[in-house]
Amino acid sequence: MGASRDNPPENSLGAILKREGQTPQQLSYLIPILIDQGFCSFSKEGKAFIVNYIKK
Repeated sequence: MGASRDNPPENSLGAILKREGQTPQQLSYLIPILIDQGFCSFSKEGKAFIVNYIKK
């Protein structure tokens, strides 16, 4: 997911938001909404959260 505020991993959703002048912290609100609506799921690997798009 890359929600790190200061240094999100390259190619993560957080890095994309940061490049667009937004804050990766927004993912803390957006991802649960997308999960609830059935657009994605998540898993955890160590400290990282992995977000997976669900194709319909």
